[in-house]
Order: sequence, then structure tokens, then C-alpha cells
Amino acid sequence: MALPVDRRRQTRKRAGVARIAERTDISARVRGVLEELGNTLNARFEPALRGTLNDLEQQLFKLAEQARNNAEQELAYASLREIKRGRADIGPRFAAAIESDLASFDREPEPPPASSVGPKLELMQEHVFEEDLALREVASRAEVRASEQLYELGHRFAVLAALPVFESERVPCGPQRVLLALRGAVADLDLPTAHRILGWRLFEKRVLGEAAQFYAEINQLLIARRILPNLIVYRHSRGASETSASVPAEPATSTPPPAARAGAAGDAMGHAPRASGAMVPGTPMLGGGYAYADPGSTPDHGGLAGHGGLGGAVGQHGLPAEAAGSDEMPLFDTLRELLAQRRRMTGQVDESGDGPDATREQVQAALQALQARPMPAGGKPGVSTQRLRQDLQGQLRRYGKDGKTPQLAPVQRDTVDLVSMLFDNLQREVRMGGAAQRFLGKLQVPLLRTALDDPAFFSQRNHPARKLLNTVTETAAYWVDSADGEADPSLVQKMQAVTERLLHDYDGDSGLYVHLLADLERHMQTLARRAEMSERRHVEAAQGRDRLDAARARAEEIIAQRLVGTRPSSLVRTLLEQAWTDALALAILRHGEDSDVFRERIATVEALLQRNPGDDTGKLQTEVQHGLQQVGLHTPDAEAIARKVLDQPVIDFSGEPVSQTELALKLKQRQRLGEDAGEAASKPVDAPLNAEEQRMLERLKSIPFGSWFEFQRNQQGDTVRRKLAWFSPVTGRCLFVNQRGQRAEERTLARLARDMVRGQIRLVTETQTSLVDRAWNTIVETLKKFTGRGPEPTPAGAAA
Repeated sequence: MALPVDRRRQTRKRAGVARIAERTDISARVRGVLEELGNTLNARFEPALRGTLNDLEQQLFKLAEQARNNAEQELAYASLREIKRGRADIGPRFAAAIESDLASFDREPEPPPASSVGPKLELMQEHVFEEDLALREVASRAEVRASEQLYELGHRFAVLAALPVFESERVPCGPQRVLLALRGAVADLDLPTAHRILGWRLFEKRVLGEAAQFYAEINQLLIARRILPNLIVYRHSRGASETSASVPAEPATSTPPPAARAGAAGDAMGHAPRASGAMVPGTPMLGGGYAYADPGSTPDHGGLAGHGGLGGAVGQHGLPAEAAGSDEMPLFDTLRELLAQRRRMTGQVDESGDGPDATREQVQAALQALQARPMPAGGKPGVSTQRLRQDLQGQLRRYGKDGKTPQLAPVQRDTVDLVSMLFDNLQREVRMGGAAQRFLGKLQVPLLRTALDDPAFFSQRNHPARKLLNTVTETAAYWVDSADGEADPSLVQKMQAVTERLLHDYDGDSGLYVHLLADLERHMQTLARRAEMSERRHVEAAQGRDRLDAARARAEEIIAQRLVGTRPSSLVRTLLEQAWTDALALAILRHGEDSDVFRERIATVEALLQRNPGDDTGKLQTEVQHGLQQVGLHTPDAEAIARKVLDQPVIDFSGEPVSQTELALKLKQRQRLGEDAGEAASKPVDAPLNAEEQRMLERLKSIPFGSWFEFQRNQQGDTVRRKLAWFSPVTGRCLFVNQRGQRAEERTLARLARDMVRGQIRLVTETQTSLVDRAWNTIVETLKKFTGRGPEPTPAGAAA
């Protein structure tokens, strides 16, 4: 069943697309297994792929219908056209990629170049990074669901190839290989990143949602072909120590096949299955032997932490001892190496004494004592690196023997330094003296305890402690410390409760992070729904007002046309240009220009301007009075004006006649339809835009709704964030709301363009990077600039 060694090597050297039928170098039995497996996969994937494309088209059509501006709508329609153009080629390309993966199942991955051994930092285009991250998340969730089944498949494919056990990322029909095939199949389609990611998640729903059952069927197919039919998977106990885990486990099969005994595959039969693997070789995955399921989308860090969800829940409440496996170590080692280089460049001396290295239990007990200390009232939140190490060393003196105090081991010192640097950076990102700094001060010691136990904290974005830290920081910075008045008291109370409970109750159980994150997320979702409802109401009001302005402009145009060549009395002219313009605009809004109501309003205008002595004065008076009442005039005033414009006498309560001047003044002082009380005054006319401002105006017309802007509040440079909720391409009116969805600013596009050119308003560049991720990036860049060069490769776990 296994391949001859020389032919297997020739097969591994072959590049490009492979076909199963062309593999004449393998036995007929192996080729038959691969062909049967390929047929099964095609029968599974072909209808699912068609259904995914149909779902994607429906979702894009909905996005186009619900688009909040023309740019978003056109983008959705363009993706629809692109899918219809290329969908006939997607299925064949996908099937060819799956077959090629099966045909080259025994090809070992090429070893990395010698120069690339060790941590490597390189730039990546943002859209590529987002796609890789989305694919890793989808694959990780599927691998968590089917970890045992994929582990068995790894053994069975290893037997077919006489190679060591296949990790989940190497299994030909595993989630990562399937998603890579899908990515290649749609590579030629000109789709934006967001629409590609939407398609992958729809594919996950149709294909990988039942991953355990699907891969169990594949295992049954191979069992039916007598490939490791007696395979039994043994797991280590959850609390096993590293020493016990390294002891060889009892064989997983009672009678292992000769091929398994001959190859390295049999050596790994008893190892605990890995729940996840890397999408790209060398990329850290979610947890090594455990996983954090993240069914939600990435938070919008444009300013509303938790607006629409804070990232989902964590899959495992407890972190096993194997959590600090090799998958999490590269980034941690990179940071440690950068720290070591900085120490060498600055000539820092080792401050450790001559005592023995402190044990994990001693360090955790010392930190627990620091955690139990009351927070200083009115002092600076958080603790500096030097102060934290001194306090920790002081607590470790309790465990000294023979006058020698236990000292922090090199990896422990580096962890303390890195966590302190992280909190120092976060403190600078938030408002000085604000609530965010107070909350960060309470999180520092519990987060340090977690980082000491689990180096995955440094590399995993979905680590529960890291997610809670980011959520608390962003929520406090964007909601509690916002410059829009007092914060929501319920939110402040919830934030205090979350941080206080972590400070007082954390004792090594990471399940507390999960619980607190879910609690805070529920509260933030409630606030987000309120903000969305408030914003929607303000947008609908602004849209209604914009339609009213357009209708009033049309009514003014019609009235102006009718007034040409006529000489009405001052009262009639004021009536037509003021109240009757609103009445005509109201008719346009409610009924349209083709309605009988609109024609009756026009007929009334013409009757007032060209009135003959024989006209039905009573009917005309009734129509004028009814129109005035519709636009807000009280019945006595409407009746008096209607009588006066028809030259009928009007008597006030004292029995004196009312003049046309009094009634005309009353019409002019009337609040116009749709205007606030303070808007009746004439508005200043903006000066014409210069060339630079005109270019900025054209750019603003294509900016999508939901973009965030920073407004300069004073000459000291204080800023406040505002969200562009809506603007009218006709009138240019813009509506800005704050974090809570309340109306905050209202101006025209022209004025916005002028203020942006002057530097008083700035467009906030959208980023998918959280505050914690930005802090880590800052730390790495600072260390690299300080040392003057990147880190040199060093063995994992080298002392700093």
C-alpha cells in the first residue's frame, strides 16, 4: 500500500496541478482509495458550492437593497455581476484543486530556507492579512468541531504515504486544505475583501458546520477499505503534567499495520490530538491543544466597542497545561529577543540576586498577595515596570531560605517587563485621568498572572484575557471617557463591577475572563441597540426634512413663476411666498405633483392672482383657510387672513378693523413648516469654495455613511469623535451623531470640506486593529528602532 521510496521522492518534486489518474507510481489500491475519496468529496462539495454561491448572491442583493449610499450599492451590484460572470469556472477550479491535493497527498512540504529559521517579522498588505485571518478563524472552528476525526484521518493518510502522522493542516480534505482550494477557485474574481469573507462564512455554514459528521464519514470510507480499521485514539488526562505527557503512551492500535510500524506514523499514535493547526506554516493557531471559538465578527474599532457584538464567546473555560505549546512561542520568543538586544545595547546589568529561581507557585502566590492589596486612592493608576518587579521581589522574600531570596527566572522577568510595557502603552492611548486608566490599573496584576502561566496571551488575538482587556479599554475610552457629557451610569457601574470582580476573584481560572466578557458584551449590545435606534430616528428625521426642503424649493419655483407679470397686494404676496409655499410643498410631499390636491393648490394661487369679481368667493376662502390650517396656523388667524386677501373686513376682539400689515407681519413671524424655533432667521450664505476645497467636496461625496470624523473643539487641540450617519447628495446636508446615536453636528458638505482643508476636522482612518494589537505593534516597533535592527534568530526559549 505504501509508495516506493524512490518514486515517492520523485512525486514530491513534481510541481503544479496533479491528477490521481496520472499517479502511475503508486499501487492500484492506493489510487483506487484516492479516486473513491475524490468522488465522495465532489458529491459533497459540488452542490454545497452551488448553494454557497446562491446564498452569496442573495446576501449581496440584500446588501445592495439596504445600502446606505450609492457607493455601497454599486459595490454590491458589481460583486453580483462578477459572480454571475465567473461562477461557471469556480466549480471546476475547486474540484481540480481538491483532486490535486489528493493526488499529491504524499508530497512533504518544502523545508524553509536556512536563513528563515526563527521568528520573522515582515509587512503584509491589509486585505491579504484580513483574508488570512478570516480563513484561519473558519478553519479553526471546523477543526475544533472535528478534532478527533481529523486526528484519525491524519493517521490513516500517514499510513497510505508511509510518513509521520499528518497534522490537521496537511490532511488533504481537511478544513484548511478545502478553504485554500476555495480561495484559489475564486482568486480570479474581482471581489472586495468583505464580500470574499462573506462567501467563506456562507461556505462554512453549508459545508463545515457539520464537520465532525462529515469527517467521520470519510473515516468510515477508509475503514471500509481496511485502512487502520482498529485505530483507537488515547487522550492524556486534562491535568497531566509535562513530565507525564512526555512518557510514551500505549499504542493506539492493538495490531498496528506493518507500514505504520515501519514509518514514523506509529511513533505518534498515542499523542493527544491537536484541535487546531496553522493556516499558513509557522502561523500561531488558536490554542495549540485547545481552541477559542469566535463565531462573531471582528469588532468595529472605529469607535464603538461592542457595537454589533464584541467578538463572541470563548470555547474552553480552563487552560490546560499544554497551552504553552510550541505554536504560541514564536512571537513570545521574538519579543524576548528584542528585549535582550535592548539590554545589550544599553548595557543593562542583571538585577537578579544569587538566590534560586522562583517556582511558578511562589510567583503566583506573590502576585496574589499584590492583587489583594487595596488600590491607592487618588494615585496614578497602574504600576511601572520597575515598581512592579520591586513589589514582586519583596513578596518573594517570604520564601527565602538561608538568607537567599528566590529570584524571577529570565522568562518570568521578560514576561513582567512585556506586560508592564503593554499597560504603559495602553495608558498613553486613553485619556489622562479618565476611567479607562483606573480600570486598567485593576487589570494589570490579574493579566500578568495569566501571561506568566500562558505565553499564548502574547500571540493569540482571541485569547480570553486579551479580549477582555481590549473590550474594557475600548469601552472605557470610547464610551465612559467620551467628551459628550456624562457617561451612562449603568455602564460605569457595569465596568466597575467587571474590573472589581476580576481583581478580587481571579485565582488562575480563565473561565472568569469568559464569564466577565460575556456579561460586559450583553450590556454593550443593549447600549448598541439603543444607539442604533436613536441614530435611525435621527436619520429618518433628517431624510424627511431633506425631502421637505426639496419640495419647498419646488414650491418656491412654482410660486415665483406664477408671480411673474402680476402685481398682487403685499398681503397676497406674503401669503403666497410664505404660508402657501409650505402648503404647496406639503401637497407635493403627501400626494405628488400629479394629484388633485396639488392641482387645487395651484388653482388657488391662480385665483388669488387673477381673481374676477364673479368668482365664488366663499369657496376660495374655504380653500385658503384649510391650506393655512394645514401648515400650522390657528383657526382664527387662518380665517382672518383668508377673509383679508379676499378684501373682506376683519374685526379683532376689541371691535377694531385689522390691517393687512398686521396680518402680513403675523405670516412672516410664523414658524416655517419643518423648522426649529431658532431657524427662522436668515441663514448665512457660504463663500464659494476654492480649488482645494472643491476637490475635498468631491471626495466627501463618495465617503460611505458610518465613517468617523474627529472635530477639533478648541485651540488646545482637544477633539471629539462624530459619526457621519447620513448626508443628502441633493442638498448637501450632513448629519453627525455621537457614540450613543444622538444628533451632535449638522452642517453642509461644503462647510465640512472647508473645515477639513483648514485642519479643523479630520477623517478617522478605519482600522481593524484593536487597541491591544496596536499597543503590541508599538512595543515591537519601539524595540526594533531602539536596537537599530531586527531580531536575530535564536532558539526558542533562549534566556534573555
